[in-house]
Amino acid sequence: MAKAYAKLLPAMISGWRKAWGQGEFRFLAVQLPTFEKGGENWTIVQQSQIEGIQKVSNTAPVDIRDLPNGGLHPEDKEPVGKRLAAVAFE
Repeated sequence: MAKAYAKLLPAMISGWRKAWGQGEFRFLAVQLPTFEKGGENWTIVQQSQIEGIQKVSNTAPVDIRDLPNGGLHPEDKEPVGKRLAAVAFE
């Protein structure tokens, strides 16, 4: 199932765009953080996220794998927010 993200993510973005009737609005995807307990499938999902986002126009990935390992939800949200802001209007 980990590889399914490469197909499911584009379908989700397209579905949201259609449902909300706002055209091809900008979509940013924060890549899953480094997570020691995630195992091999975790890395596959991270890669699949990038593959999926690259299939859809007006999207951008935001990589946070280099941030300190804070589990699934990094405690320090500021670096994540700054990265999102930096790519929001590219």
